[in-house]
Amino acid sequence: MIKIKKKAIAPAVVDRSGLCKMTLQTSINNNLYLGNSIDYDNGDVKFEFDSGIYGHTNIKTSLVWSQFGKCAFCENNVVSVAYGDVEHFRPKKGYSQGKNDSLHYAGYYWLAYEWKNLLYSCEKCNQREKKNYFPLIDPNKRARNHLSNLRAEKPYFIDPSQENPRFMIKFHGAVAYGIDKNNRGKKTIEILNLNRKGYDGISDLFELRNEHFELVNAVYRISEKVAGPQISQQEIDEMKALMNKHRQRSKRFSAMINDNFPL
Repeated sequence: MIKIKKKAIAPAVVDRSGLCKMTLQTSINNNLYLGNSIDYDNGDVKFEFDSGIYGHTNIKTSLVWSQFGKCAFCENNVVSVAYGDVEHFRPKKGYSQGKNDSLHYAGYYWLAYEWKNLLYSCEKCNQREKKNYFPLIDPNKRARNHLSNLRAEKPYFIDPSQENPRFMIKFHGAVAYGIDKNNRGKKTIEILNLNRKGYDGISDLFELRNEHFELVNAVYRISEKVAGPQISQQEIDEMKALMNKHRQRSKRFSAMINDNFPL
């Protein structure tokens, strides 16, 4: 994971009168909750969310550009193989503290159309791994509705658009591991299964990342050589330039590359 730099202001999603759909729908949902909070909290009544608003072309395109077409979590390139998801950092429909916990309602309904809560993700990280999991260091401080103090929450899960994941997650070779004292890096790796491996000869994230590491490692070894009869300075310089490309934030698995091959 790398720090994501999104636009400060959300892209425009307006109705025919020029009003912001995201603001309007948030206000509607907040009022619906106030009028029937008990049923929403029990899950007897559930919010319906419009993916055409939070997943609008303007929103998704801006996220894709700010993330270089990469998944916010696994850093693999998404746009070359799939459409990808507009993912909610805090889950909109309901949440669970852990993978063995039941789903709790009403979810972070008031953040369903909040620009700061949106990320671009691959389907596997979003739909198979993260799902509705959102563990807090202190579950008693969870924000239950739009009147709660969201700042009191201390999520285990790292928000790459608001903080730098590299202070909490590092790579040794292709293996991701947590480094912070609160175990947020470790917990994020577990939730997203960032070291997930394939089976029966089928590659998953770890195998893809490891293959990339091995190729870049070969380039790095050449870039560190001294010119001589078997290799020219021009060839070495070309490998150095290629290494710098792989270190760029726009390249897939760039956090792994920078951890293993720092300048």
